[in-house]
Amino acid sequence: MLKKEYILPAIIVLFLLTQKGSERDKSFFGDMSKPRGIRNNNPGNLKISSSDWRGKIPVQNNTDGVFEQFQNWYYGVRAMWRLISNYIQSGNNTIAKIVSRYAPTSENNTNTYINYVSSFTGINPNENLSGRDLYPVIDAMARLENGTQLGEVISRADYEKAMQI
Repeated sequence: MLKKEYILPAIIVLFLLTQKGSERDKSFFGDMSKPRGIRNNNPGNLKISSSDWRGKIPVQNNTDGVFEQFQNWYYGVRAMWRLISNYIQSGNNTIAKIVSRYAPTSENNTNTYINYVSSFTGINPNENLSGRDLYPVIDAMARLENGTQLGEVISRADYEKAMQI
């Protein structure tokens, strides 16, 4: 039997677990069979930071504890796009430089990551990137972060909508 003080929190948790909606709008309480980045509306698996990302779930409300969570999918795509754009503007303007900073060898197999993004996009890892290259690079990175079996992770429409918010 539940103690009286546990009934309301239990009802809230059950309510959150049973919420319907698009898979991209589910929170961390959503479908646990989905990759973490999808559940968190964070396709780039950006770590919690002091960055004031638009649509970011405040740290005190973040249920993941390691990776940022966003109110919806588009804010997560936007944060990833803004981060990679900032990398390029600061001189990290090739796949090799971006991935080396984004996925350091202390946490990832960076060379495999670079080779995957390069192979997926058809862009040489040391070729200078331009604005037209951002979508395929970000999509490739999101696929690697969330599992390539997902097919299209960030659609062109999702990417374009995210750039408008």
